[in-house]
Amino acid sequence: MQLLSLVVVCAYSLIALGVGVKLVLMSRQTRRGPELLVGLAFLAGGMVGYPFNIAATVLWGSNADLALAAYAVGQTGMAGSAVLALASWQVMFAPSSRRARVFLCVWGVAMAALLVVGIRTTQPDPSRFASSWYALLLFWQLTCYAVLAVAALHHAFMLHRREALGLSDPVVTNRMLFWGITEISVSLQYLITLCSIAMAKLGMAGFFSPLIIASLGVIAAAATYVAFATRTAGVSWTRTELGARAEG
Repeated sequence: MQLLSLVVVCAYSLIALGVGVKLVLMSRQTRRGPELLVGLAFLAGGMVGYPFNIAATVLWGSNADLALAAYAVGQTGMAGSAVLALASWQVMFAPSSRRARVFLCVWGVAMAALLVVGIRTTQPDPSRFASSWYALLLFWQLTCYAVLAVAALHHAFMLHRREALGLSDPVVTNRMLFWGITEISVSLQYLITLCSIAMAKLGMAGFFSPLIIASLGVIAAAATYVAFATRTAGVSWTRTELGARAEG
């Protein structure tokens, strides 16, 4: 099981690297903000946040100073990924909304404050899961991805209804759909961790597993690749499958 977990973690990091680099390079051609923000979010979370947090846990028993440094980098990467993701929400779904910009700024400042407190009051060992500050830090990041999931799926649903009238592009609809799948996967990562923390505080056995978390990461990275890094966003095979089901 440990070997399988390691393989999945490595696969997640490599896919996150590929997707992140692809989107950043794409943003240089399209001159659009969403690709850049989403690409940087994947690089920050998948190539900095998650790997450095794992490294900090492994190093804690042998080199505490190095472990704490890796832990700080890892937590900063995860928080940075959340901020970039929420910024992509504002750019994609509320580019001209003043309230959205204010919400992003307030949320970002609170995220920075929680990050500092979390790094100062916790360490890369199981004791951090007993910290209310650490749980609040995770919950704050969860809110970002939950907002993105709701927004993306809502837009996908609205666009899909317009397709029958020829008022929307199926490719755009699919991009929103797969982007919603990405955000659901990331939200589940945080939700599983928070539920495990709550269960541990109640004396119950949690179900946190690096294998599950990394597997959800692979799903998120793959869905993002289909949404942003392919020309048709999977329209050819999703619409074919839906048509086959309707005929059946």
